[in-house]
Amino acid sequence: MIGNDGTFYIIDSTLREGQQNSLCNFTLAQKMDLLLLLDLFGIEYAELTNPNASQIAFDEFQSLINFKIEKQLRIKLVAHIRNHRDDIEKVLQLNDVNGISLVISTSRVLIDASHKRTTDQIIEDAVNNLKYIKTKNKTIEVRFSTEDSFRTDPNVLSKLFLAIEDYIDRIGIADTIGVATHQDIENTVSIIKNSTSSSLDIECHFHNDSSSAVYNAYTALINGCTHINTSILGLGERNGITDLSGLIARLYTTHPECLKKYNLHILDKLDKFVSQCINVPIPINNPITGKCSFHHKAGIHTNAMNNDKNSYEIINPKDFNLSNNIVVFSSIMGYNSLDVFLEQNLPNIHEKLTTCYIKKLCNVIKTEISKNPQLYNKMNLDRNFAIEYILKTVG
Repeated sequence: MIGNDGTFYIIDSTLREGQQNSLCNFTLAQKMDLLLLLDLFGIEYAELTNPNASQIAFDEFQSLINFKIEKQLRIKLVAHIRNHRDDIEKVLQLNDVNGISLVISTSRVLIDASHKRTTDQIIEDAVNNLKYIKTKNKTIEVRFSTEDSFRTDPNVLSKLFLAIEDYIDRIGIADTIGVATHQDIENTVSIIKNSTSSSLDIECHFHNDSSSAVYNAYTALINGCTHINTSILGLGERNGITDLSGLIARLYTTHPECLKKYNLHILDKLDKFVSQCINVPIPINNPITGKCSFHHKAGIHTNAMNNDKNSYEIINPKDFNLSNNIVVFSSIMGYNSLDVFLEQNLPNIHEKLTTCYIKKLCNVIKTEISKNPQLYNKMNLDRNFAIEYILKTVG
């Protein structure tokens, strides 16, 4: 079971956290196109930049809200802001915003480096601000999050969340520097659940500095957290946050029933769109959408895949409107893949060749590819070239 009785929600932060990546600078038109794709996929929330950052930020936020209404999108738009009254005032000036997400640093190291407020001061400010929000807008969703939660004293988290639980819809915890382990997540979530109302949802935000964001997001879900922050291609500050494709891949292999609400065919379009926006290629080993995600090359692998597509694919590419690729020709190729290639493309010749001859032909091709690396690309990228090469070799 994941989330709350199998229910969980994705809050995509590409237009907030992703925008903070040093390579990202989305135009308003690109933001609108991305919202369309996120909504088409079925993402429940999109987190946007603080509208108090600048007048442009405010105007673009309102434009995206208007665009959402015009296009009748289901996705909810939430503002990520500081625990500051002036930030709150700016959000409340927006027409038809769906949610407000307040955040403040609570670890000793970040407190000393930033706002320098005591725990009691943080709580006092939070209670006052949250009460103020509820007097001004009773329907807006409210999340209050602690920054650097896993380097924060758990007693501080418990004290804070207990003080504000009556004024929020969900708690937020953030692994701001990517330091959390799965034990940290289990312990922190357990402490929060035991010290606050059981009806409160918990939202989690994991950075990828130690390459653990997807695993940590999954750990949070199986420990009862309900909302997970993601971004397309994992974009964000430094090494980014939980990659949407990575999280979908993890859940596909463990809880596929939870993904039925999403239009998985759109995932590849999302990654390609953002890749084009920032002019950076999708990593070739990116889960699901990477160029090599469903490529098979070694002889043992290709032989098994020709016999059973499930042998080396835990994820069915067809569910994502993708296909696999058997790399037939290489210096490590197996004769079985060559046998299948001959049967499919040169059936008249194939029926005249013995297994012994096909094995010898395979060794000749492997030797030639080892001597001439360019031959590898030509034979695998151009089927007609490969056929002509084999015909010439066979004589």
